[in-house]
This record gives sequence, structure tokens and C-alpha cells, in this order.
Amino acid sequence: MKSTLLVFCAIVLFMLSCKGDKKEVIVNNWRAFNIENPELEAMMQEQELFIDTFGRNTDARTNERLYGVQNIDSMRKALKAQFDTTRMIQKSAMRTTTLRFREDGIAFLNFGKQPDTTRWYFDDKGALIMDKKMFSGSGGVLKMDVVMLSDTLLKLKYTENGVATIASFHPEMSK
Repeated sequence: MKSTLLVFCAIVLFMLSCKGDKKEVIVNNWRAFNIENPELEAMMQEQELFIDTFGRNTDARTNERLYGVQNIDSMRKALKAQFDTTRMIQKSAMRTTTLRFREDGIAFLNFGKQPDTTRWYFDDKGALIMDKKMFSGSGGVLKMDVVMLSDTLLKLKYTENGVATIASFHPEMSK
């Protein structure tokens, strides 16, 4: 009985020591693979529906008065091409979004644009703070809720202009 209890305690201690704290787990290179923004997605679906249906129930004269063109099919094709380009740019930006957290509290960020560097830390409530002002003396502070953090998945939730987005990341390479 005593040896079974000792083995159980050893297993529990081993599992706890392997798990590490949040800071140890987040120190890695992460690449985005999914962005969830229900409000933006609903807006995009409404826009796509509009493109597919506008001008279908009106004649050429009415279309010219309402939309400035008689040939709605050409306009619809042009708007659809712009819409498809916007979706492609969004997907490309997501695929190029990377976060690299170092142990010394420095993070390298790339959101599909110019790379940036900032200081990172967890606040008392467990939120991930990206503090550009602390790093360089100017800039802002971005607070993100950690939805999920493991050695294989990082999910961050942030709110911008009242709209919440959840970004999901996989490790890009081992520590």
C-alpha cells in the first residue's frame, strides 16, 4: 500500500513538473492558424449576399439611377473580385502572423506587416500584456486574455473598438 502511494505521488509530481508555468509554456515561436471574429464574419457574409443579389430585380434604367451603371453583371463581377481579394489578403495576413516570446520578457511580433518588438508579461489576473511603452518609452499597451495555453496551442482573445477576436496559434518550432 505504501509503495503504491509513493508511486502515485511520484507520477503526480512528474506530471506537475513537466507542465511548467504559463511563462515557461509561452516562451516559443508561434504561428497563427485561425482567427475568429463573429462580427466581422457576419459583416462579410452580408456583403457577399449583397454582391450576389443587388440589381437583380431592377431594370437597366433603375440600376443606372441607383448604382450609376446599367450593366450590373460587370459591376457585380468587379465587386466580387474585390471581395475575393479582401478575403485572400485576410488569409495571407493570418498565415504570416507570428509571435516569438523570449524568456527575458521581449516579444517579436509580426502581424503580416512590419515586425515589431515589445515587452511582454502576465498581469495578476493572467492576461497577456504586450507593453510597447515599457519597451521603448512610447507606444501603447495591448491586453489579451489567454483562452488556452499549452505546448501545442495558444489562443488569445483581444478586443479592439468593442469587437472581440480570438487568434489561435501553433508552435512554429521547438524551444
